[in-house]
Amino acid sequence: MKKIILSAYIVMAACISGQAQCMLDLGPDLYACGTFQGNDTLDLGSQINLQNTVGSLTYTWEAHYFQQLGSTTIELWASDVLDDTTSANPKYTAALDSMQFFLTISDSLGNTCRDSVQVYLSSFVSTLGTIHASIQEGDSIFLNFGSNISGGTGPLSYLWRPNHGLVDSTLANGFWTKPSHSIAYYATVWDTVGCSAVGAPYYYITVNPLSEKELRLADHFKIYPNPSSGVLFIESNLEDVRSFKLISAAGRTVLSLDHLPMQLDLGAYTNGLYWLQVNTAREIFSERLVLQN
Repeated sequence: MKKIILSAYIVMAACISGQAQCMLDLGPDLYACGTFQGNDTLDLGSQINLQNTVGSLTYTWEAHYFQQLGSTTIELWASDVLDDTTSANPKYTAALDSMQFFLTISDSLGNTCRDSVQVYLSSFVSTLGTIHASIQEGDSIFLNFGSNISGGTGPLSYLWRPNHGLVDSTLANGFWTKPSHSIAYYATVWDTVGCSAVGAPYYYITVNPLSEKELRLADHFKIYPNPSSGVLFIESNLEDVRSFKLISAAGRTVLSLDHLPMQLDLGAYTNGLYWLQVNTAREIFSERLVLQN
């Protein structure tokens, strides 16, 4: 009778051992975020999917990074970058652009399973330069020097702040703004893996107040839209207008009239900066125009 019971126990243990082929999946690649303030700490085992194990488990994390840079050798092991290589969910402080980790799990019956996960560092860098510009009150300015943030895993999304005077605050580069007061614009950038960075102020725009003469012009003379895509509308109550001129940025008069028109079709002119000059019997007024067909 004892022999029969012992045989049954051996058969049952063999069945359990046969069924306990553990399955391990560490999930998709992981991304850590890095900015000029520092790099993220990542929970390396946050995606573990483990099946068919028996009893207590042991965890062993392994990694090996090797790079030869001239006469310098860079070599890192799992113990160099993980807080605990025997934990189910060790913390990894991102230090490299890419590093592969292997996890081996053993259960109390001696079954083992193994999988790997690749960890990438999506990092942003910031430049120290700034852009300064000065405009007159009521003028627009085209900002086309990019941003002071680069890097990340593209494509990137942008948001410029403060959202004052901006025609489109979501462009990476090349956008118009018409601030009513002096201002400094900065960008927040997001990448496709959820990392983000906030840059320091980059565009410093000084808005100079209008002179008494320019204020009088603003009261009597209005053009829109400015920037213009070709058709320009003019509203004015100026009296005794003697001439109206359109002058290029190079100082060449490209259009001259003996009256002040209410509408102009500028579709035939080259994009760029122009000046509208209105001569009355007493004064000469000018207004800046940006043409962007």
